[in-house]
Amino acid sequence: MRFDIAMGFDIAVLTLLAVAVPVFGAAPKFNVEVVNTGQADVPAGGTIRFEDSYGELNIEAWDEPQMEIVVTRWTYVTDTAAERDRATQELSALHINVEKQGNDLVIRTPRRRRSHSEARLDYRVMVPRSAHLMIQHRVGDLVIGGVEGAIDASVRTGDILLRLPSAVNYSFDADCREGRIHSDFTGVYHRRHLYAEHFTGSGPSAGVAVRLHVGIGGIDIRKLGS
Repeated sequence: MRFDIAMGFDIAVLTLLAVAVPVFGAAPKFNVEVVNTGQADVPAGGTIRFEDSYGELNIEAWDEPQMEIVVTRWTYVTDTAAERDRATQELSALHINVEKQGNDLVIRTPRRRRSHSEARLDYRVMVPRSAHLMIQHRVGDLVIGGVEGAIDASVRTGDILLRLPSAVNYSFDADCREGRIHSDFTGVYHRRHLYAEHFTGSGPSAGVAVRLHVGIGGIDIRKLGS
């Protein structure tokens, strides 16, 4: 199974909205968006993998067996026909692929070409509550809420915010190369040098593994339902 978010799987919407007024004689800027949404079944015991994503990645747990993903690609342009056409073509060329590989679902964002340097991405993803996540996020923030399965996530530049059920026993291994870590869960902080921090923690028994790494940015781990 394979589908391409950029090809309009389920829904594709193009909007043009004024977002700024002229300043010192500059032409006003407008926001062009292309929005696509799709669903895919998640195999029992499988892993949802995000590869080379960038922008804002928001993942939330729900009680459905499917994954639902909404990807918004947007940029600013001046309000001319040529600029709108150019932006539409460039945003439509950003192909985000979702395919099944064995028991895994892989969401792959191809490397951004120079012509896409102005484009921004926003991912809104609903996943089964027990889903296992493996995430390689390049630049931007990563937010995960309510997931009870194992998480292995890295962000090159940006923050990670986790909101996890307090009733689940987790085992944490988190580090920031340049940044700080905060956790509502009990654990031990290790300061390696002026900028780096490492956090480990677990309950009385081996818990669900949560491994986090940030290059430049911070990690915030919050309890839900406490």
